[in-house]
Amino acid sequence: MRKRKATSPHKRRLVMYAPSEKIMKKWKKEAKKKDLTISKYIFEIVENTINEEKNILLKKNKTFNELQERVQRLQNENIELQKKVDMLERLTDRYDAQLKFYQNKTFIENGKLDGVREYSKKLTNLFKKHGSIKEGELYDLLHLDPTDTDTTKAISNQIDHLIDYGVLERMKGGWRWRK
Repeated sequence: MRKRKATSPHKRRLVMYAPSEKIMKKWKKEAKKKDLTISKYIFEIVENTINEEKNILLKKNKTFNELQERVQRLQNENIELQKKVDMLERLTDRYDAQLKFYQNKTFIENGKLDGVREYSKKLTNLFKKHGSIKEGELYDLLHLDPTDTDTTKAISNQIDHLIDYGVLERMKGGWRWRK
């Protein structure tokens, strides 16, 4: 095993000036309390400060890594939840379309059906509330797409039946609810 050469004290020497005599006295007093030379005291403080800074950096890095992992987990969870929301929206749209189909079926079919027909409560409530509604406003108030021919036909047939029953009357450009 090779012996290491001792380094010359001159190569390790560091000259330092305290900011003031008062501070120098304070440092010497603190060093004496710890039974250290002023050189060892300053060395210890510098090393402790460096180690504390390293520990702080390590903790920050650890915290940063934990936060990155949490963000990644939450992003993945968000993606999964968004997939579920999309699927549920498609399912809801499908059910809404089926419901509309069955609600409108009796008013779309040709010929008269026996029994009671259930009118759209939304439609009758709108006429009761507004009294009269212009043709252009009706689909906006019902939140319906005017290009949906089945729904348009069903609403038109419902209006015709309400006119036949005498609760609704046609007026120029729309309809009026009879009280």
